[in-house]
Amino acid sequence: MTRDLGFTIVKLLIVIVAVIILAAIAIVIHNNNQNHTKTTAAQSIATTVLEKAQAYNAERASYPISFAALTGAASTATYRLTDVASVASLANTTPTNNIKFEVCGSRTPAPADLAAITASNVTGVRISYRDYTKGSNTTLLAGATSGSTVVCFDSIGDAIK
Repeated sequence: MTRDLGFTIVKLLIVIVAVIILAAIAIVIHNNNQNHTKTTAAQSIATTVLEKAQAYNAERASYPISFAALTGAASTATYRLTDVASVASLANTTPTNNIKFEVCGSRTPAPADLAAITASNVTGVRISYRDYTKGSNTTLLAGATSGSTVVCFDSIGDAIK
């Protein structure tokens, strides 16, 4: 009569493969949770920026003509922003406190560039943030931001179609 004194190589391989599969599943779940958390943080910041732009509009009767109008506001202003940056483009490597700020203005008269947007013809703002779970950008809107009579510019002055 022979006795089984331990695991065979096949049994060990089966256990190793099972552990590897479980580890792979755990890593995927962890990455999805991280991306969801980052998206939620970016969305929260973008919503705050949008609310600050709306507060600016409520107090000054026009939307801000630049991101600096919010970040450089007096510390007593209800629309003052801190710890947020506006960037030209968003990617999955973009920090969650970065948004894309676009100023929109009336095409009548047609603004040739960002410098032509003034308090008298600014019509709204578009705030974009990175959705890390989808790998794309999501945009929040305030005021008139589209249509044949509106043109929008990003923070570096490029016209947005």
